[in-house]
Amino acid sequence: FSLLVIRQMTDRMIELNDAQVKADRAQEMLYAVTAQSHYRAMALLLPDEAAKYDGQVEEAKATFARLLDDLHRAEPANAAFYEDVRAVNEDYRQSGQKVLALIDQGRVSDAADVHLSEEHPTSHKLEASMRTLVATAKEEMAAAQSDFRSARDLFTGMVIAFSAVSVVVALVLGFVLSWAFI
Repeated sequence: FSLLVIRQMTDRMIELNDAQVKADRAQEMLYAVTAQSHYRAMALLLPDEAAKYDGQVEEAKATFARLLDDLHRAEPANAAFYEDVRAVNEDYRQSGQKVLALIDQGRVSDAADVHLSEEHPTSHKLEASMRTLVATAKEEMAAAQSDFRSARDLFTGMVIAFSAVSVVVALVLGFVLSWAFI
């Protein structure tokens, strides 16, 4: 019975941990999108240092893609959501490529226009998706915490009842056996 209780509590903790990991990854992805926008803006403001910022944009993009793959693998039931995010991320990447090409051509003003009209609005779509994912993960964490508390209370009651019944059975058997000796 104790092993059953331990297993059930472990399952509840795994659910809670999975939701926490999902929330953390979604938050990291939100940061990666925000960082990309920040670094791109810095590259547009300081075109002489654009190469440095482009490297940071690529690093943030790689982080986002890695985390997206991790979440997609961990949650295959939500594949449609992750595919939508992947499609928006591809649009974001293509807009970024246009901005980079214009910066490389020395057309910083045109690059800023493309950034403001295409790349930046697309980043907001990704950020909204990540905020939705964070909110969903937080809801899952709250549900897992509630399930954990309910299971803990139920199993605590069951252990107390089982213990009380065991003590009563032991006393009755002790009485019967001792009476037989007397």
